[in-house]
Amino acid sequence: GIKSYILADSETGYCWNLRPYTGVSSPINDSILNLMNRPAGHGHHLFMDNFYNSAKLTSTLLQHHTGVCGTLQSNRGKPAELKTAKLQKGD
Repeated sequence: GIKSYILADSETGYCWNLRPYTGVSSPINDSILNLMNRPAGHGHHLFMDNFYNSAKLTSTLLQHHTGVCGTLQSNRGKPAELKTAKLQKGD
């Protein structure tokens, strides 16, 4: 099958941007930043799962005024302060 990266509006389903996966490996961060090229800087919020999300990507998107919500993989470059943080129930 054909794989593609799609940036869509969660309310309307409108496709903002689409990038086909060509089999050439590029970093996930670059793929996401390319998708976010047009709507970046407009106060949007990006929701993604742990396959795409990373602390570095989140930091970059926040610098471009794009909010981020999603889980992180335990082995994908977390800042030291997150690794040692003791969370309470509800945090």
